[in-house]
Amino acid sequence: MKKSNYLFALALGASTLTFAQVGIGTTTPSVPLDIEATDAALDINNTAADGDPKINFQLNNTTTFSIGIDDTDDKFKIGTTAPDASTAVTVQSTGEVGIGTSNPSYNLTVIGNIYGRAVTNAGTAFYLHNSSGSRPMWITSTTTAGTTSPWTFNTLNSWDFRTDGVSGLSIDPWNRVRVAHGNYTGGAFGRTFSVNGDAGGTTAWFNDSDERLKKNITTIPNSLNKVMALRGVNYEWKDTTHHLPGIQMGFIAQEAEQIIPEVVDAPQNDTSYYSMQYAPLTALLVEAIKEQQAIIEAQKREIETQKAENAAQEKEVEEVKADASNNAEEIEALKAQVQQLLQLIQQQESASVK
Repeated sequence: MKKSNYLFALALGASTLTFAQVGIGTTTPSVPLDIEATDAALDINNTAADGDPKINFQLNNTTTFSIGIDDTDDKFKIGTTAPDASTAVTVQSTGEVGIGTSNPSYNLTVIGNIYGRAVTNAGTAFYLHNSSGSRPMWITSTTTAGTTSPWTFNTLNSWDFRTDGVSGLSIDPWNRVRVAHGNYTGGAFGRTFSVNGDAGGTTAWFNDSDERLKKNITTIPNSLNKVMALRGVNYEWKDTTHHLPGIQMGFIAQEAEQIIPEVVDAPQNDTSYYSMQYAPLTALLVEAIKEQQAIIEAQKREIETQKAENAAQEKEVEEVKADASNNAEEIEALKAQVQQLLQLIQQQESASVK
């Protein structure tokens, strides 16, 4: 440090340990420039009409980062060679922060990809919270045409997953899920999981059926009579917005309730509807088929018994017919013998007359 600079530093209240360290407001500087104060320790003011008050960070005399005020829009920026050159971060005077944009519209606006990773088992990797406001939380996507389309939307303590403004999946505050039922407008869903339209997969849908989970187990009684009493119908839905168009096949829940109430869900209020489970009908059909098969087997046994009796009767008839045939032969033989005797008698009578 030159002598004049040294004296100037002393006049400012600075102290030096060596010419490599300067302290302002401290007698024990630990870095080349150590400023300590109870008020603003550093004030940067560019008095030029179009100057940018800034601090440059250099490597080998080349500025790699620069922070300061961009005089063109009076925003605080972090850039590369200058605050307004390749700006990475912008802070507006109203507090909005932009990453990848110089015109943030929200408290934090990020233009570009975001990557997050939790490095510990505690806490939350990404957390959004609106403690008192009424505005929902949105995650939007951009279509190829360049228009913004809502993708994920949080409102009324629920989640609504939308494309082009139309909900595909909704989760209500009670963790019940609806698929393709339209935008969520509040209230509880009727079922834990509901799909408006076709649903399927490449594997079976499994239901708990372990005997250890069940009690009061009995075989379904009068299964065949119940099946015979059910009426299968063809029908068309009145509302094709939430139901498939065209001719359908099924039952009328109100009719089925009179026969198999176990599978019918009656409405709890005036705004809900009857519904029924179709899968349990398999158990009913199995027992009905078994009852019907038992009837068929009993009839088969009766028929076999009748056939055996008929065969025995036919055998007796054949034996009678055979006996009758033998008797006929004997009768014919006797008739022949009688005829011969009559002829002999006639011959003897003729001889005696002569």
